[in-house]
Amino acid sequence: MSLCCCSEVQTDQSEVKTVNSQRASNLGPSDDDLLAKELATGPRTFEIVVTKTETQSTVGLDVTRKNGINLRIQSVKPGGLIEGWNNQQPTTATIVKVDDTIEAVNGAEGSVQEILQAISQAKVLRMKISTRS
Repeated sequence: MSLCCCSEVQTDQSEVKTVNSQRASNLGPSDDDLLAKELATGPRTFEIVVTKTETQSTVGLDVTRKNGINLRIQSVKPGGLIEGWNNQQPTTATIVKVDDTIEAVNGAEGSVQEILQAISQAKVLRMKISTRS
């Protein structure tokens, strides 16, 4: 079954936060490049924050239910909140892609219904995304 989460966003207010990382934070200068590559290519979870506005209120994702507890992204639609987020990212490490998983939205997790409800009702969306690439 395919679902569509639609709510547009103003991408002026956005932030990203790595939720889990396999490396320590006190790295030497030569390790910075390795960490950047690891974050861009390894399995990881990251968080994005986007804000809906009157002129931009579509999330712009097609999703499917994954195990009844989260959503797998099938496509990122042109003109939506997530495309706007992706266009602002300086590296591929925080770009939301097809086959990524939405694990939680605004603290709602473990239930597809609660995640979809959070997406449809909230103006500010704090999304926890997991990716393998």
